[in-house]
Amino acid sequence: MKNITRGTLQTALALMLSAGAAVAAPNSPKPNLRGIESRQETIRDAVGQRDKSLETLLEEFRRNRIDDREEVGAFRGYRSVLQGLNAKELRSVIASLQTAQGEDALAPQSSISHKLDAIYMDWQRRNALLKLSAQFRMLADDQRANMVKTRDLATGTGSVRTAQDREFAMTARSFRQRDVVEKTRRLCDAFVMYLDQNPSVAAKPNVRAARDLAVGGQSPLSAFYVVGVGAADYKDAAAVAIPIREYFSHDPKGRAEALSFITENQADVGKLELQLRSSQTAPLLGHEAPEESAAFVGTVNEAALSLERKQVESSTSTQLRAFETMRDIARLLDPREKKEKLEQALEDLSKAIKDQEGVAGETKELKDPDDDTRELVNGQADVVLDTDLVKKDVQNLVPNASESLGKAIDRQQEARAALQETAKDPKVRGETANPEQVKALELMEEAKEAIIEELEELEKAENGEEKDSIETLEELRKKVEELKKQEEEIKRDSEKAKEAPAPSEDQKKAAEEAKNSAQEVFEAAKELALKADAIEEAKKDVPAELAKEIAEEAAKLADEPIKNAGKEAEESQKLADIAVKGEENVGEEVKAISEEALTDAKFALEEAAEKAADAAENAQKNDDLGAAAEPLEEAAKQLAEAAKEAAKAAENTDKAEEKDAAEAAKKDAEKIAALAKSMAQQAKGEIPDDIAKQLGDTAKDLAEQIAGIEKKAEEGNADAKDQLDGAKKALDEAIKAAAESAANNNQNLENAAKPLEKAAEEFAKAAKQAAEAARDAVTLDEKQAADKAQEDSEKAAEAAKEMAQKARGEIPDDLAQRLADAAKELAEKSVEDIKKNAENAQAQAGEQLNNAQKALEEAAKKAGEAAQANELKNLAKEQLSQAAEALKEAAQAAQKAAQQSGEQGEPGANQRNELRRQGEKQGEVKEGTQDAQRAANDLAPEAADTLGQAARQMDKSKENLDDGENAPDAQQAAIDALERALEQIDQKIAELEAARDQKAALEEVSKALEQIIEDQQDLNLDTAKAAEQAKAKAQEAGKPTENPPGNPEESKQQAQEQSQIGQDVNEVQVQAAAAQAPQQALQSLSAADGNIAQAKQDLGANQPKAARPDQAEALENLQDAKSAIDNAIADLAEQLGEETDNTNALADAAEAIAEAQAQTGAGQEQLPADAGQAGESFEQAGEAIQPFTNEAQLPAAAQEALQAAAGELTNAAAQAAAGQQPGAGEAAQAAQQALAAAAAAVELAQAAAEGQGEGQGEGQGEGQGEGQGEGQGEG
Repeated sequence: MKNITRGTLQTALALMLSAGAAVAAPNSPKPNLRGIESRQETIRDAVGQRDKSLETLLEEFRRNRIDDREEVGAFRGYRSVLQGLNAKELRSVIASLQTAQGEDALAPQSSISHKLDAIYMDWQRRNALLKLSAQFRMLADDQRANMVKTRDLATGTGSVRTAQDREFAMTARSFRQRDVVEKTRRLCDAFVMYLDQNPSVAAKPNVRAARDLAVGGQSPLSAFYVVGVGAADYKDAAAVAIPIREYFSHDPKGRAEALSFITENQADVGKLELQLRSSQTAPLLGHEAPEESAAFVGTVNEAALSLERKQVESSTSTQLRAFETMRDIARLLDPREKKEKLEQALEDLSKAIKDQEGVAGETKELKDPDDDTRELVNGQADVVLDTDLVKKDVQNLVPNASESLGKAIDRQQEARAALQETAKDPKVRGETANPEQVKALELMEEAKEAIIEELEELEKAENGEEKDSIETLEELRKKVEELKKQEEEIKRDSEKAKEAPAPSEDQKKAAEEAKNSAQEVFEAAKELALKADAIEEAKKDVPAELAKEIAEEAAKLADEPIKNAGKEAEESQKLADIAVKGEENVGEEVKAISEEALTDAKFALEEAAEKAADAAENAQKNDDLGAAAEPLEEAAKQLAEAAKEAAKAAENTDKAEEKDAAEAAKKDAEKIAALAKSMAQQAKGEIPDDIAKQLGDTAKDLAEQIAGIEKKAEEGNADAKDQLDGAKKALDEAIKAAAESAANNNQNLENAAKPLEKAAEEFAKAAKQAAEAARDAVTLDEKQAADKAQEDSEKAAEAAKEMAQKARGEIPDDLAQRLADAAKELAEKSVEDIKKNAENAQAQAGEQLNNAQKALEEAAKKAGEAAQANELKNLAKEQLSQAAEALKEAAQAAQKAAQQSGEQGEPGANQRNELRRQGEKQGEVKEGTQDAQRAANDLAPEAADTLGQAARQMDKSKENLDDGENAPDAQQAAIDALERALEQIDQKIAELEAARDQKAALEEVSKALEQIIEDQQDLNLDTAKAAEQAKAKAQEAGKPTENPPGNPEESKQQAQEQSQIGQDVNEVQVQAAAAQAPQQALQSLSAADGNIAQAKQDLGANQPKAARPDQAEALENLQDAKSAIDNAIADLAEQLGEETDNTNALADAAEAIAEAQAQTGAGQEQLPADAGQAGESFEQAGEAIQPFTNEAQLPAAAQEALQAAAGELTNAAAQAAAGQQPGAGEAAQAAQQALAAAAAAVELAQAAAEGQGEGQGEGQGEGQGEGQGEGQGEG
């Protein structure tokens, strides 16, 4: 497959740094050195700016809304490692160019190119699962967007007005769903191919579960037949295969079409083979191909078919199911650390909270009988979905947060149900739904706090001592065993509670006294709350004295009455405890059942006292806005006089400029005088004389703005035409009503209010449409246009809303501040402009204008003081309202305390007391179980899920016990779940112990292979030398050189050595099979065995040259086998939680590579004069890197490059020994190239190990995964 992305990235990066990797082809002309130098010179500045430049480029991608493209993720990877391209390296290029030594300059540039290759390959390896997870998440976003618009069609909330509009919208949704079907096929296919190439990853439980959701079972996310290109040998296929991936529906018809496609196109792929595969097939996981008659639809395709049948409700629910499945797959594949997952969950939850606040705010505003709640219902449904996603994301990470979110969802669903009750008035619906939404928000905030606390704990734990997986699980097992014992005790003791005796007469009497004391607190708190409510309902300013009185009474109530109630409750409780446990078992300190409720009442009363006292203090401020009226009237008077003077100046001058200035001064002075007069009337609480005209003019201005908003909406692809047309129509009605009112001395002005409110509503809807368009915009221009349309629509909505208030005669709460701001602006700007015109006109108006200015400044001051006082008075109202709420809470808590105290004297009281005590214990055990659930998440996810089930059963038990009722079924279910969790932990421990043993066995195999590889490398060098010497002798003798005989004694010795290596390989094969080595390793060992046998035969026949290809193949297969085994060891180490420190191995490898580069360079210099000495240098270079060619702690890219370098050095040494300088030179140059690539890969790994690889976790949204083709699919 053509790797377009990689080429694009390297080109873009080269352009950004103003430098390319100039590598000359063998026969290419000499490079333009001065041109290269000119480009390279800019690098010195670029080195210091590269990170900033990359960040700027990334930001530009984000602004253009393409941050989900693969290129962006690769750039992030490049950014994280560019620190490896140091200034010294780049300066050496420039220095070489300046001396015109172009050949010298090319080598370090080649190193840079190798680094870019290493960066890209390493980035791909590390981010494969992260990319797949991110792609499924983005695919889910696409599915959700279509689901929301399909739901709008089903509920009638979309911008569809006619049957034709609906038909068009239905077609659009259908096309979009088909697009989702195609994307899902390609992504699922890429996922399946990735698993085929990485069987060790495919075997992981979470990945296997994700695969089953994507393409497995009877109801997969996607189902299809796919035709792709293959070959008998996977290496041949990788080298020449072309990216054909053709998709067909998974039914007999689709299968027939796929087979027909193969027949028609087989000739076009030459020796390769077109292969048919079912998405259900996974041989490595034990899933064979289904029957040819089997038919699978796939959830995404099912949704598309429903749309084509015009079943919008059915398609909506199916699309929702597909969305949730996509998110489940993304969650299962997400390889990020717990901290990163929680940070993402915190961000998602914060957004959900903000959205819930928005829905709750709109719900609270429901008043009009004509209010349509359908959009609110959809909005609440969206918040439910977002909350549920976060709940699932943190289910085992922060169980208590997940629990809170589950309860929040219950409240959200209650609110949604209330909003759907169309038989009730919208206001009633809102009053029912809003308290549920408020409670949901409290629970969401509770969950948010729990996530933040968990993140803080993770920060603290980062420096803690790491334990291996088995040790951690063994500790977890002990904890779960203890939890099981505690739960069994709760069940046993709860059952015994029924044996508790009935209350004694003394206990009954004490209970009655405690009840009466708490009841008195309740009555008093209730009375105070009614007083505070009465003030609020009067809609007047808070009487300071009354607020002070409430504060004092609340403070008194929080003192002695609460204390007395508490003492009496404790006495009652003590008698109850003595009856159950005996006096000798009851201590001095007793906790009454009602203690918590009385404490809540005390705190609430103290808060009420504090708020009421603050309200009393703020209510004393003077907010006389009328004081600003007098200076405003004076300003109007002075401005009128100034206008007269300007008029005189206009009459008395013949100069055009002066006349124009005088006319302007007169006009502006009259206009501002009228405005000042109107402001004075408002300050006195009067309606301005020209209020109707003002409203009409403002409505006209808004109507004229609609065309501009509509244009921006169209440019931003926002579907807001219907809403803006509705706003225009409403404004026209308002203009007409205002004109009629103006003609009748402001009579019936309220008739303009309704259309103005309608206009505000339509503008708000247009803003919402523009916001959605901005979110979905493809280009930067579209986004900016949609953002502007949203901004202007929101401003227009606010203006129309204010005008409606004025039309109804309502005074804005911030009138004083508005007047203050307006008076200040008139004084500072408008009057100054009039002054300039008056001076230019020689008008004698300076004194009047100065007086007007002073009056306006005085008015601004007075209005500002009134605004400040008004703000404090409003604050007093809010504070008294808060005091009222606190008093209600106190009353409620006191009433609960009275009820609990009274119950102490009732039959069955002692039994209920015992059950409530067990409820407290149940809460503690539940918390411990959630802690265990959190601890089990990474190592034993199945046990974590089971522990979550146990915690939920404990929560049910606790609710019953807290109410004084037993819950034996829930307790037994919790015990059973804990027992299952123990079994699952045992199973996991057994698996890890087996993994530990297997790892040890594989390490022995790897060690043995390391020696065999070293022996084979040495033998390959000896055989290569013998072959080259035989060739040289044949040339000297004039004999054929195709397969010349070697030295018989040498060949015999080498055949014996090859035979011994073959025996060693046979022994290792047995060891590897017993250690359950990967199939790839066993296949490679078997292939190596065959290569070795053939090489031995050739050497036995004294044909060293013929033996060389088989020896090379044997070495490659041995290295492949060791690499596969080392990968398996690394996977097992990861399972066991073992940390691998490769710092020393990387440092040693870097040193060895540097030595090999130096020896190879020395050999290249020696080669023309002394080939024998050069050969020894090449041998020494090979010996330096030989121990690292299969070093498991090196990156795969480094190992591959070192293996290539070792092979070339072997060739170089052999040819040099035989005096073949040209061939030796070519091999040495190839070795240098491979060594440069190895050095780059090692340096990259060192940078990451030192914490410089910032981009390791960044990769979400990059690419569609490996192997996605470009063929057209058929459904």
